[in-house]
Amino acid sequence: LNQEMAEKMLRSRNLPIFEKLVVEGADPMLVAITLENTLVSLRREGCELSDLNILSELFEKYKKGLFVKAAIPEIIKLASKGKPISQILEEGSLCRITGAELKKIAEDNNFDIARIMQKYRLYIDPKDVELLKKKD
Repeated sequence: LNQEMAEKMLRSRNLPIFEKLVVEGADPMLVAITLENTLVSLRREGCELSDLNILSELFEKYKKGLFVKAAIPEIIKLASKGKPISQILEEGSLCRITGAELKKIAEDNNFDIARIMQKYRLYIDPKDVELLKKKD
């Protein structure tokens, strides 16, 4: 973590869950941002996540590459309404686009990352498009 985020986490009431998630293998910076920025922002919108323990499953599935970072707030919103994360992902609306489908989207948009992200930011990681672009 950078110094600012480290200080913020040390003062946070979410420090125990942060430590638990990092021990489980989640990216410390992503966990800190999710706990201290994303959850606060969602709370202001009236979306309260009652059980922070579901974040373990969220970060475990993220680590497996099942969805992109930009989808985290949307997944948390749905989870706050009582939907299990596995069900949210099974329904497929927020799953990561990869493989042939990603290649077709990239080619159809001339590998223009800005244009692709405008339409697919919740489904495509810009790094994946960059890798495809380098291969071509």
